Amino acid sequence: MKLTPFALGLGLASGCLLAVPGSAAVCKPFASLSGVYKANDGGTYRIRAAGDTVWWLGRSADAGESWTNVFKGTRKGNIITGQWADLNSGANGAGALTLKVTKNF
Repeated sequence: MKLTPFALGLGLASGCLLAVPGSAAVCKPFASLSGVYKANDGGTYRIRAAGDTVWWLGRSADAGESWTNVFKGTRKGNIITGQWADLNSGANGAGALTLKVTKNF
């Protein structure tokens, strides 16, 4: 899944997050990762970074009817590690996820 900025409060920012099963994700560094991102899976992700804690709420393009998930992780330098989980009825996916923040993407 690739995330690109959608809207961040008063404006736009540049960068992306890329999560590939079995590998680290890649991002361009931000002053803050907090914001709203549109992903190539059609979903929208609200990300909040507070100190070294990173949260997200991901929802499918149909307002989360198809899928909704959450993530909580810890950022140490350019690495974010954490856990994600599905929230929709009948969905039981969950697991560990590692993201790597980089200069280039």
